[in-house]
Amino acid sequence: MEKIKRLDIKSYLNPHKLKKVFLGLGESSGILKKLIIYILLIGMSYVFLYPLIKMVSMSFMAFEDLVDPEVTWIPNHLNLNNFKVANFVLEIFPPSWTASGLTVGERLMGTFKDPGNLFKSLRNVGVLAFVQTVVSAMTGFAFARFNFKFKKFWFFMVIVTFVIPLPMVTMPRMQILSFIQDNLWVPVYDSLFAGNFLGDIFNRLIFNTLIPQIFFAIFGQGINSAILVLIFFNFFKMIPRSLDEAARIDGATSLQVFYQIYVKLVIPIVTVVFLFAFIWNWNDSYSAQVYFSTGNPLIISRLALFDSDFASMSGGGVGGQMSEALLNEGYKTAATFLSILPLLIIYMFAQKKFIEGIERTGITGE
Repeated sequence: MEKIKRLDIKSYLNPHKLKKVFLGLGESSGILKKLIIYILLIGMSYVFLYPLIKMVSMSFMAFEDLVDPEVTWIPNHLNLNNFKVANFVLEIFPPSWTASGLTVGERLMGTFKDPGNLFKSLRNVGVLAFVQTVVSAMTGFAFARFNFKFKKFWFFMVIVTFVIPLPMVTMPRMQILSFIQDNLWVPVYDSLFAGNFLGDIFNRLIFNTLIPQIFFAIFGQGINSAILVLIFFNFFKMIPRSLDEAARIDGATSLQVFYQIYVKLVIPIVTVVFLFAFIWNWNDSYSAQVYFSTGNPLIISRLALFDSDFASMSGGGVGGQMSEALLNEGYKTAATFLSILPLLIIYMFAQKKFIEGIERTGITGE
């Protein structure tokens, strides 16, 4: 028995076995490799998750907990007042939801009358993401399947639109919009819409509306549209030409080939592109601030004005304690948490397709 035990110990101390256990062989990973991978993953997760967890923790803290050095993560008293103040300043939810003395029916009807900035933001960003997805798909299809003059030049220009910083093209864009507004839109509005019910539906000016962003999205100039075009271009290039040739022999038009064959084959990619466009537009506070001088409903954009809006409201609406409120980081973290909450909910439901799309497209981050 002793001899057998000695043989077992010797076999475990074999350098080849030790190397296999700690370093692994071939594609298999040993303990040491796995340990390094997990340390790196935990470290990277900590870097990304620490601000998010800290923000959530502070959102539920009362002012006494925030100034207490002994309170780091878990508040002594669960406090929801921060969210009430954040909702009041950013006007996130419909006012009828938080008004007192209303019936359920009145609250629902109030939602249609004033949906609040959350639903307005979802509506605006959803429209922009839809337009960007459709235009990017059609552009990618054209580059992948058609030969036309100066094709390489126009493809190069698509790349250029991504390389050039957005602030550099802001002034020319403003000049284009001003020309369209003064010479095209205002005369049409005055002659057709002014003085009738259509005048209440359309605005006389195109600034302070969503029209400028939709206009540039239609012409492929939305936020990061070049990336979306390249995603569709790569996937459409991988589809065999024999499929659309067979469809054309059966009499299908280019539009039918595009929708019936190409779009239906890349539905998961369409979903991912829409999600990308939605997230990028949700976080695009720059464009919203450029085209909206006032009345911008985008929550992310209004978040940048939280202090000034709070200061103007604090005199009558938040109890008049402006100095304390401006020092209370709980209000700001609650507002930040509410502003990204829609994206977190979308990610929870769409994370599988989102990750699959990132793996297929090869996108690893901006």
